[in-house]
Amino acid sequence: MTSDERLLQAINFLMDYSMGTIWRVDESIWQSKIRKYRSTRKWHPGLSLSQASATYIHDTIPMLQGTSVKHNSEALTVHGLTEERGSLYPTYFGRILRPVRIEIIKSIGKNPLIEPNSYKRAVNAEEMEQLKKMLAQRGVRS
Repeated sequence: MTSDERLLQAINFLMDYSMGTIWRVDESIWQSKIRKYRSTRKWHPGLSLSQASATYIHDTIPMLQGTSVKHNSEALTVHGLTEERGSLYPTYFGRILRPVRIEIIKSIGKNPLIEPNSYKRAVNAEEMEQLKKMLAQRGVRS
């Protein structure tokens, strides 16, 4: 087994990046993936749409970016992403119609550029149903 295969096996064992998991994604990632996107924040949340485990070290996780501003009526509303904002504070996912693909390799190392959200790690059952409905309406497989 190669070192890349061992690393991939460890990532798949330790990280849950399944559909509905919530991540803190460094702004540099969003800026490199979203045309004309600029922000001075340190991070924005990402919502995984992943359906399967990674098969190689440079695989990607499809993610929707979360914002505090509702840009369209179809956006998924998720409450309580951070302790600081509280359980009622909404975050909206789906401003960008298609998911951004973020490399799994960015989740490892001393200073990872993506990491699991520590306060709310995944959407609840109701939010998951809304997510699946939103994706179906947009023609995105879930």
